[in-house]
Amino acid sequence: MNGRLDYLDSVCWYGPSKELPSTFAGISGGPVWGIKLIKDEQTGKFRLLKSALIGITFYQTDVKNMERRLRAHFIRSIYDLAWKI
Repeated sequence: MNGRLDYLDSVCWYGPSKELPSTFAGISGGPVWGIKLIKDEQTGKFRLLKSALIGITFYQTDVKNMERRLRAHFIRSIYDLAWKI
């Protein structure tokens, strides 16, 4: 939490696989979803139980030590602001 706003950082690791894009430019305003999964003990398969919008992405850091962070406004920031508009 930073002052009055709360944030969620997603870490992107730029390891040897090179599967991540060189930039996430253009994702500002993109949703961050939280999900709750349940695992079937007999089959070992996962099933989606619930999902909810928990953040809105707005910023990417530079790559440093092979990591980049995508920052999102988290739940409190979104809902506090939504009820003030």
